[in-house]
Amino acid sequence: MRRIFSLIIVAMVIRSVSVSAADSLEVYLKKAGAALGGNDFAQAMFLFQEALRFDADNVNALKNIGVLYSLRGDNEKSLDYLRRAVALDSTDGEIHNSLGITYTQLGDTTAALDHYRKSVHYKKDNPDFLRNLCGLLISRGRISEAESHLRHGLELDSNSAEMNYLMGNIMVTKKDNKAAGHYLSRAVALDSSEIRYRFYLGVAREKAGKSEEAEKLYKGVLAQDADHFEAHLRLGVVYALGEKYAEALEEFKKALALNPDSEETLIFLGAAYLYNGFPDKSKEIYDYLKEKNPEAARKMMSLMPRRIEEE
Repeated sequence: MRRIFSLIIVAMVIRSVSVSAADSLEVYLKKAGAALGGNDFAQAMFLFQEALRFDADNVNALKNIGVLYSLRGDNEKSLDYLRRAVALDSTDGEIHNSLGITYTQLGDTTAALDHYRKSVHYKKDNPDFLRNLCGLLISRGRISEAESHLRHGLELDSNSAEMNYLMGNIMVTKKDNKAAGHYLSRAVALDSSEIRYRFYLGVAREKAGKSEEAEKLYKGVLAQDADHFEAHLRLGVVYALGEKYAEALEEFKKALALNPDSEETLIFLGAAYLYNGFPDKSKEIYDYLKEKNPEAARKMMSLMPRRIEEE
């Protein structure tokens, strides 16, 4: 009888410890989630790590620690935890999306693209996952695939400024200036503070022949970021096309100061020097381009006044 009673006590103790551990795990995970939601990343990291003391294979803790290391810029540690998480649950779209972000930060866009595709496969209706996938697809020139995903994404969330922006970029690439203007205007309307949206709306307006609108947009970008290389370059082109050669010359000078290795800027600057009555400086750039890249020199010559080419 005493033996049976002792066994019952032991069983009760074991059960109590087990329940206590489970309760503690849930408490740590709940507190960690609240800390993460409140942007208290240090506390969240501590609490998720504590949760792993109770369950070393807890997917929730593993994937969130991976995200937190990614936010810190420690991508190798991020990969370590995210790989452990995905090995335990390969169908979790959030883990694949986080792996895509970490691999992108490491410069491994092939691996990133694989995980972004998996994130969308497992969570087809997540606009954030679609946005990440499409951004990388566009940067890698996979325009048709990106467009297909974006159309679905915009059906889910037509008020996503980023997805409207990405679709606008695709339309610029496809030379559909009307559609580009529509999507990029929508992006700007949804988030006017984002400089990329206004710059690429300027590009769309410029390509549509609406130079005054493009000029205004580029100037607005430069008012927010005076060192925006592309805005200086495109504003210079707009000025040159409008025969404002002195203004164009100044913009090309500023662009070159920001990016001295830009052959495109040198081409425009060389032509602008000639139009402004500085043939010696124009020839100096032409000779430099001819030696470095004859094709660039030919492009510069194509911008010269016809009478100069004939001489």
